[in-house]
Amino acid sequence: MTELKNNLLFELINFCSSNKIQRLEEMFEGELAVMAYLLTTDKVTATDISLKFNVSKARVTAIVTSLIKKEFLFVEKDKEDARKSLIKLSFNGKKYIENKLNDLDLELINFLEKFGYEKSKILVELLQEVNSLLKEGEI
Repeated sequence: MTELKNNLLFELINFCSSNKIQRLEEMFEGELAVMAYLLTTDKVTATDISLKFNVSKARVTAIVTSLIKKEFLFVEKDKEDARKSLIKLSFNGKKYIENKLNDLDLELINFLEKFGYEKSKILVELLQEVNSLLKEGEI
């Protein structure tokens, strides 16, 4: 069991240190994740982002401020509830995240083609099982 554990650790370290994986991680956290969320969700507040990504409101404020400075986001008052500020993608922000998501899509298709359908299907099933165990707190 020790050898298997060590091999697993070694492969996880290699996996996580890969440039492709690090680029993929960007899509799931921070600015790009927020932008992808805004692309697919209407009427988003800072609280919504905080809850969605399990981050503090201070972290959300930092991300939103940074993206506003880059002219990727803007904030407007909710027309139905003036107490709420809605965070929205600008035209430039929408184009930027759409390009990033398109690049990700092409990389995933390339991976699936090289890895093969059957092995990819098994990988997805294994990841689903691991995620289920993680969610249930069993590991």
